[in-house]
Amino acid sequence: MAETKKLPIIFSAESVHAILAGRKTQTRRVMKIQPPEIGLFQDRSWICGKNNIWMDGCGFQIKCPYAVGDILWAKETWDIFAIFNEITSSYEVPSICYKATNTAIPIIGKIGYKYQREDNSHKWRSPRFMPRWASRIILEIISVKIERLQDILEEDAIAEGVEYLFTEDEIKNTVGLKKPQKEWGYKNYLWHGLIGSGISQKQSDQWDYQFSNYKTARDSYSSLWDSINGKKYPRESNPWVWAIEFKRIDN
Repeated sequence: MAETKKLPIIFSAESVHAILAGRKTQTRRVMKIQPPEIGLFQDRSWICGKNNIWMDGCGFQIKCPYAVGDILWAKETWDIFAIFNEITSSYEVPSICYKATNTAIPIIGKIGYKYQREDNSHKWRSPRFMPRWASRIILEIISVKIERLQDILEEDAIAEGVEYLFTEDEIKNTVGLKKPQKEWGYKNYLWHGLIGSGISQKQSDQWDYQFSNYKTARDSYSSLWDSINGKKYPRESNPWVWAIEFKRIDN
């Protein structure tokens, strides 16, 4: 029986929100080695063999870095920060700060990290440098499959955590939004047009949602994918991906 691995995995702010809300139970990651292109009528079905080696009907083989039962610990934008107490002339217990939700968790004991800068400033750290002990999201892989990005099903796109354009509370409490969420459609993660007059592009990017939508979760997910991976692996390139299904477990 293969040994269970504990693997780091980086998530965007949108994905962190979706996981914490219980909406996101899948993630797709580009296969580092893309299978060669073949004729349209060649067999491209995949099977998983020994040692987690996947093979398609044309004989292409690749080892999957993920396996059922493996544990994923999420890396996200973070920092370690402490507030200076002027009464005691000392810094409070430092906390791990998470940018996605603007929350902090106190750290007990020595941490070996510099958490206060000379100018008392606060600067977010890249997810790449988050240590295991700082992770707040732990996931267990329950299934893995290989597919082309554009072959994602509607139900799988929903499981990727895409959001409706408006929340139920916004529809309930806002004049002019009195119709079901599905009729408003799903959020477009790419649209950042100007809103009103005199508002800069940078300012409009800070809105919690954008007033542009998609009718299907698949299209909404495509915009989310491009917002994260568009420079190297845009949706149009239709890369092969590892489709990973997971469940959240106690940290």
